[in-house]
Amino acid sequence: MMLDPTDLAFFQELAAVCGERLGAVDLCTKAAERAATTGQPDDLRAARLALDALAPDLREAIQRQVHHSLVGNLSMIWDRLPGTPRNGPAN
Repeated sequence: MMLDPTDLAFFQELAAVCGERLGAVDLCTKAAERAATTGQPDDLRAARLALDALAPDLREAIQRQVHHSLVGNLSMIWDRLPGTPRNGPAN
């Protein structure tokens, strides 16, 4: 299965943030790493469930940090816009 680049970036960043906050051996970190690696629907779902199982304050802090990182990644945003040199004409 081909994972959309935006989804892939989300799970890669989620794995990085979870690794920083929770440690490399945490279930959520491992699940996010696996999701980013395989892109399989069951692995994507497992990562979301692992994130959802965290305490609300921790989950929200992680989501906030992931979001902040992604919106600050201008090259990723640029690459996804139609009409950019990499993506060709918008039509």
